[in-house]
Amino acid sequence: MSVAAVASLALAGQSAEFELLALSLAAVAFAVALDIWLSDRTPTERHGRALEALERRVEERTRALTEATQTLQAEIEVRRRLEAELRQAQKLEAIGHLAGGVAHDFNNILMVIRGYTDLLLAEAGNSGTTRSDLREIQEAARRGSDLARQLLAFGRKQGLTIRPLDLNAVLVDTSHMLARLIGEGVRLELRTATEACPLEADRVQLEQVLINLAVNARDAMSGRGTMTVALDRVVLNGDTPDLARGTYARLVVRDTGCGMDEATRERIFEPFFTTKGPGKGSGLGLSTVYGIVRQLGGHVGVESAPLQGTTFTLHLPATTKPLAAAREPVVAAPARAHETVLLVEDDRAVRSVVESVLRRHGYEVLEACGPREALAAADTHVGTIDLVLSDVIMPEMSGPEMVRLLAERHPAARAVYLSGYSAESLIKDGVLEPRFSLVQKPVAAHELLSAVRHALRPTPGDPAAAGMAS
Repeated sequence: MSVAAVASLALAGQSAEFELLALSLAAVAFAVALDIWLSDRTPTERHGRALEALERRVEERTRALTEATQTLQAEIEVRRRLEAELRQAQKLEAIGHLAGGVAHDFNNILMVIRGYTDLLLAEAGNSGTTRSDLREIQEAARRGSDLARQLLAFGRKQGLTIRPLDLNAVLVDTSHMLARLIGEGVRLELRTATEACPLEADRVQLEQVLINLAVNARDAMSGRGTMTVALDRVVLNGDTPDLARGTYARLVVRDTGCGMDEATRERIFEPFFTTKGPGKGSGLGLSTVYGIVRQLGGHVGVESAPLQGTTFTLHLPATTKPLAAAREPVVAAPARAHETVLLVEDDRAVRSVVESVLRRHGYEVLEACGPREALAAADTHVGTIDLVLSDVIMPEMSGPEMVRLLAERHPAARAVYLSGYSAESLIKDGVLEPRFSLVQKPVAAHELLSAVRHALRPTPGDPAAAGMAS
């Protein structure tokens, strides 16, 4: 390779490596200059051998320089890729924080809708039309609550709830969302199982799997085509690779999209790998599906070829544990309680509906919009405060911090906390202790009353103390 070629390599290098390239180029140039100087002065046989040796040295240094440049360029590419992944992770973290905050506020709104609906149902009697309308509102609030759980899970503010559930029912419930998600140009063919497909899983995670696969299919079809989702129950005898003998729920998601080649297929489950353009994909959708399925002890396979669409086949191990029986929530008839409850909630609408539920069931309620107002109310109240029902995260101080201060004035008061976040996330963040009692918003009226009664029940041998789980 000539000196000019070496110089062009140096100029093509990055600024961080320029000094190394320049030094190597200088050494080569010096050797060539020495060669020319010697050729002008000692045209002897010995000089010829020296010249050949110099040429070999120049070639060796040139090869070394080329290899070093290629290595540095490869390292630069790796560094650039890692920096891009870091930026994407930071972006997703920011979106997660935003999603968690939105879900928290959304849960407060749902708490109000659900609370007043429960109160109206308790007074509606047997009026068929009215009760039916209220049940529709109640069901809409439940779906909104599920959506909020998905947002909280994305923002890492919602812990997993692993329990026996029917994947068939989850698929049916999620199908309307999937149809809206893939758009009107894509036809959804849903083939549900003829029997229940029970498995132990978190519902939000299963919905996330369905959503991610639907988004992937939609993008592969560019808004036009057919997505088929089929579910059945199969028994494997152990001959299938990576799957043990047993009963499985088999979920198949097939699209008529562009498909992919073998090289792409081998990398689709890698975090941050995407074939979409900049800003059009995080590269985490299918890796999330893979992680959830493996966490549940299952297996995910993929079949695809260019222009022939893609088929994902998921096997999830079935369970023999009984499914929780669905039951209609019932608000009990008002009971004449005698206890005093200090209600501390910074959201006015939530505070109002909780107060209505408690008063209609006989509790005396002291309201406060924040910790300092609650402490002032406790100081001026004549009588006993039996229970503190408080939000956890508030501007002035947290609910547990307020309860510790309140214990100096009312040591017998017990506490129940309300929050849009899960107990797991609050404990992880150090805001709540595991022994504390937490009710997650949005909560139905009968569930709230049950938590209050449970906290106030007598516990022989365990003296009541503020903030303790009852």
